[in-house]
Amino acid sequence: MTHDYKRHGTTDLFAALNITSGEVLTHCRTSHAAADEELTDKRLRRGVFTSVVDLIVAIEKWAVFWNQDPRPFVWHTPAAEIIEKVQRGRLALRQIKSPTDH
Repeated sequence: MTHDYKRHGTTDLFAALNITSGEVLTHCRTSHAAADEELTDKRLRRGVFTSVVDLIVAIEKWAVFWNQDPRPFVWHTPAAEIIEKVQRGRLALRQIKSPTDH
């Protein structure tokens, strides 16, 4: 954000990826609750939106564009390799001793 950043409102984006077909389903809701705490890097982060309506239109346009040629989600790493890396990471974290002994 720059010094002249102005927030024009918020929207909650609910999105789902059909991993078989690659289709993205979206739903925007204008109400926002603390309990409600994808796409950001490709479209929203670089965008300038002067209203929540403009933001929702941009999200919906992106979903329509994506769904014209959806790509199924493909795992590139076997599950066993992911689990092994997680276990190594946990072991490394247990071996690190913080200055405050936490």
